[in-house]
Amino acid sequence: MQTVILTPEDVSATYRAGTLTIEASGHEDGVTDIAIVSADAEPVTPPPFRVQGQQSPAVGHFPYQVEATFPVDGDPQEIAIESPNGTLMVSVRSLTSR
Repeated sequence: MQTVILTPEDVSATYRAGTLTIEASGHEDGVTDIAIVSADAEPVTPPPFRVQGQQSPAVGHFPYQVEATFPVDGDPQEIAIESPNGTLMVSVRSLTSR
């Protein structure tokens, strides 16, 4: 199967004690195994991520909701979500007391 990069309809990000949690949702046709992945092995600022899945013969407009956690250094203010339509910048809500 072929990996497909998706354009999520909604993305939120939360940081707490070294862990970044990203939630994304949307609708897709013929895509399965949808997940949030790091888009770059090297640490860059803002950290890039993408929502991707596997091309499937499934027919229909199916909703998806995915969540992933990543260890990060520091307290990021925003992240980048790469998509076929360009890069979406998402503000990170910090739950760490300053």
